[in-house]
Amino acid sequence: MTATDGLWGGQLTALRFDAVSHSCELQVATTTFGSTIEYGIHCDSVAELHFQNAIAEPWDYAEVTEAYLSVDEKSGLVTLELMLWSEDASLVIRAASIQILQAT
Repeated sequence: MTATDGLWGGQLTALRFDAVSHSCELQVATTTFGSTIEYGIHCDSVAELHFQNAIAEPWDYAEVTEAYLSVDEKSGLVTLELMLWSEDASLVIRAASIQILQAT
């Protein structure tokens, strides 16, 4: 399983960005067969944080429809791309490191 497989179909429940430390924390919760799994995503040395939305508001929640993690070989930066509902809404984070951990 790739690092982002567990995020698909989850709900983005928190997003915190610290402009001083250039760090970002996200939380995603997924429910499978009645059990909820929490994921924590930690991004260090954030170079880019981009939210794009063309979907009518308000939303009841933010569904992570797709999630991808990639590394730019030239810059060494890691990119996390989250599609929220459809191609019309996304969150992209580029950072020196991105860790996705399942909460215990």
